[in-house]
Amino acid sequence: ARHLREEKEWLDHPENTETYAGQVVALFNGKVWGSGPDQLSTLRAVRAEDAGLAGEPGLPAPYELLYLVISAWKSNKDQNPV
Repeated sequence: ARHLREEKEWLDHPENTETYAGQVVALFNGKVWGSGPDQLSTLRAVRAEDAGLAGEPGLPAPYELLYLVISAWKSNKDQNPV
């Protein structure tokens, strides 16, 4: 239930989906811990972030991360009128 709530809250902000369009994002408590074009790249980014913050409070365990695939999209202003 926590993951569903976190996913909905994060996706409700259009700037998040615009920033990470076409990527896989690893989330925990609303913070992006890593992102990349595929799951392996995202996992590598998370590990790099974890290494830099080792021992810090609030560092998520790997099983606590929520992975989201963000669709690539075009805004209406980018599309040609018909």
